[in-house]
Amino acid sequence: MKTQRNSIHRIVYDSSFLVGLIDEKDKWHKHAVEISDFLAFFEHEGVVFDCVINEVVSVLARRLEEKKRKNFLKVLEEIRSKITKDKIFWTCTETIDMYDTIFDTIEEYEGKLNFHDALIVLMMEKFEIYFIVSFDKDFDLIKGIKRIHHENINLFSNFSKNLRR
Repeated sequence: MKTQRNSIHRIVYDSSFLVGLIDEKDKWHKHAVEISDFLAFFEHEGVVFDCVINEVVSVLARRLEEKKRKNFLKVLEEIRSKITKDKIFWTCTETIDMYDTIFDTIEEYEGKLNFHDALIVLMMEKFEIYFIVSFDKDFDLIKGIKRIHHENINLFSNFSKNLRR
């Protein structure tokens, strides 16, 4: 498990953002690229949790097989080269300790958060991360977390001036 880092601002990358960024035919692709280009102007650390990479690989494998598109091995290599093992924030061992709290969080939000999303929220709290790039509106329910998405990217630039390089 990685410990909290003395870094500039951290921003969690959710699976909806990463899938959209990688899959050119994804409905979020255009917006994901715009957000990625926008974030390139800000000094930040992109955070990818292991549960997110798990979901990204699973979604892309299933989608590419079902649609008979792009060679999955090429996509897998692209993921491995861009999101290397040392860049992952590992939650697996935390899941054991947080298991009951994850279910409490799911219950608190009346099932609007799934297991992985509840784990992401708890890990964001643990690491004091306040931003997530996601197209999943359920993260808007979480107090203390600001979701970065295509509809608020201009607003984000106004309150993120301290992220500028």
